[in-house]
Amino acid sequence: MDPQNCIDNLERLSKDFDYAVVVAPPKELVEITRTLHAELLQPSPHLIEVLSNKYTAIQVLRECGISTPDTRLVNVYSDVVGEEMSLPVVVKPTLLTGAACVEVIRSPSELNRVVQGVAECSSEHEVVVQRFVEGVHGSVLAFYGSDESLLYSANLQLISSMDGKLRFFGGLTPLRSNVFRDSGRAIISKLKMCIPGLRGFVGVDVVWSGGEPFVVEVNPRPTTAIVSLAKLFQKLSQGIVENALLSDAVTYAGDVVTGYSYYVKAERGFTPFAELSEDIIVFPYSEKVIVVGEVKNPLQALDRVKSFVKNLVYDLGAVLVTEARTHVS
Repeated sequence: MDPQNCIDNLERLSKDFDYAVVVAPPKELVEITRTLHAELLQPSPHLIEVLSNKYTAIQVLRECGISTPDTRLVNVYSDVVGEEMSLPVVVKPTLLTGAACVEVIRSPSELNRVVQGVAECSSEHEVVVQRFVEGVHGSVLAFYGSDESLLYSANLQLISSMDGKLRFFGGLTPLRSNVFRDSGRAIISKLKMCIPGLRGFVGVDVVWSGGEPFVVEVNPRPTTAIVSLAKLFQKLSQGIVENALLSDAVTYAGDVVTGYSYYVKAERGFTPFAELSEDIIVFPYSEKVIVVGEVKNPLQALDRVKSFVKNLVYDLGAVLVTEARTHVS
């Protein structure tokens, strides 16, 4: 379907609904949310536009007192790129998602070439150059309800690095270790106080370095961690879910659901493991599928996840061992 026809159809259909949640790449997300008649269960179109841009989002985070890596906006026509920034750095488009066209640069001689390549990938004249933070990659997904209502989850992201390119392969949720849980709550609480207009789904990408969280991006929409949360939540009664979403309190997903759920990309035709309660999400016209599994102990997911994802940027085993100790205690 032609993109404009798609947006026109969504605008027409939205008249029949009271509420809507839009999940789309940043450019399309901004355009679609501007046209809908239904009330958004996510930030306003104006906030979506601000937070979808990787550079302006970082400026908002800094104003809210949230730790972020050194981040610069670089015009591809500039002769000098980030000369004051210490390497390594990450070069990323301002308006793409899912780690698309994201590269890590460790040599000054590569920087200008990569900036030009990333710009061509996204058809933008500007790219974001951000200090690369070594650590555990994850996310915090929150649902902001009315008044003080808040449901959130801290999650792992499965990020690999090959030939200087970062690739997103999936994740695991919810993390119950205090370092993830407590810092996740602090981040989303600061956002709520700083931006009272937040509502519905908001996700932030985080790197925990030495236990300290650095937020690297904001997603004003449900993030892929919702795939795992949905699998865990589907076993709960409607009353429990409504209480978590509508109560005037902060609810952590790890206190409501049991166990853990992982999701990973795989090739079409993949056979799921029944013993891990794996489901397959299939997408039309794609050779990739999403495998979603459920385990009681996070270590049960270790070998399974590592069979899909190579060259992780952090030690997944060490993280899951700590999670398993937390889970047992």
